[in-house]
Amino acid sequence: MKLENTQPQERSGLRLTIFVGAILFVIGLLTVRLVQMQLLDRAQYSDEAIANSVEQKVVGPARGLIYDRNGLLLVDNKPTYTVTLTPRYFEREKLGLLAELLAVPDSLAEAKYREIVAYSPYKTSILFKDVPFDAFARLKEESWRLPGVGFEIGQRRPYRIYQAATIRVSPCQPEPCQEQLWRGATHRQTRAGARRSNATSERVQPRHARSCAPLNSLCL
Repeated sequence: MKLENTQPQERSGLRLTIFVGAILFVIGLLTVRLVQMQLLDRAQYSDEAIANSVEQKVVGPARGLIYDRNGLLLVDNKPTYTVTLTPRYFEREKLGLLAELLAVPDSLAEAKYREIVAYSPYKTSILFKDVPFDAFARLKEESWRLPGVGFEIGQRRPYRIYQAATIRVSPCQPEPCQEQLWRGATHRQTRAGARRSNATSERVQPRHARSCAPLNSLCL
């Protein structure tokens, strides 16, 4: 009669039970956490997910050009290029590369960086305004090497001022002055006072000539 050793089988069965129990425990914890995130705290996490996936940018519309009556351009649209910086994502060791691409001194880039960090290390701030297009294009090409650096394209309305301007004067019929209207109404009001009306017209005539002279001279 043989006696079989059952201890190895019992140990292997115990290990398997512990392993399966640990897996079920971890799955249970993940399930509970998933239910909490998807059902209980859904409003909070959905707002955070939208904020992380959607970036709001304000893009100004292009305004129309303004010409004068001779076809001369008075108001134009020109693009402006701005470089922004978010310090929390930017590596300070790459300030030299940033200054080289922008063609500015390293000291200026360092001063701008310190000013932005002192204001807020987490908020996106303007680093340089009115950047030349060549420097802006170089920086855009190397943007993959500079995390935390952003780009904005705006518009400016330059008003052109010309030294000489031509004013065309054309002859026109002058408008009747107030004294003329009043004098005509005085003549129509009564026929019996013709002599008095003529005297009134004679007194008004010098005043009428002074007030209507600028209107009779030029009409734009």
